Amino acid sequence: MVPDLWDEASEADRTKMVEFLKSLFRATWERSHKSDAFAKGLEVRAMRLHPNRALVDQTGFSEDGTDHTLRYWLEGAEGTWRIVNRTQIKDGVHHEPSTLIKVLRGRIRGQLGRKPTLGEFAINAPSWLEQIRVRTIRADDLLNR
Repeated sequence: MVPDLWDEASEADRTKMVEFLKSLFRATWERSHKSDAFAKGLEVRAMRLHPNRALVDQTGFSEDGTDHTLRYWLEGAEGTWRIVNRTQIKDGVHHEPSTLIKVLRGRIRGQLGRKPTLGEFAINAPSWLEQIRVRTIRADDLLNR
């Protein structure tokens, strides 16, 4: 989500960023699984889009018939896979964390007056999270026909 910062970062700063992203993913996971979204079951689908790209959907089915999907985009390199993006889809609304990352990055850049390092991003991002409202995009109903 921030490849230019990642490539320039120290191992310690990379660790801070991974911990920050884990906290975002963990919060989404806990919110999803504590809701009734998975009351009627869970389905996991994986699709290889390219030899080194894959898409994994984890969809939960609720009592009221709505579904809630956590969608992960993965990239493979040297025998390992890493998550490069994650989208939460609930009732046809996509919640895109890469948009959040862009907004956070802009706020931190404004705060510092320059491009942040990965470590600065990881340290400052949590304090900005509560202040930012992420735009949501409604999925086209044509996809479900």
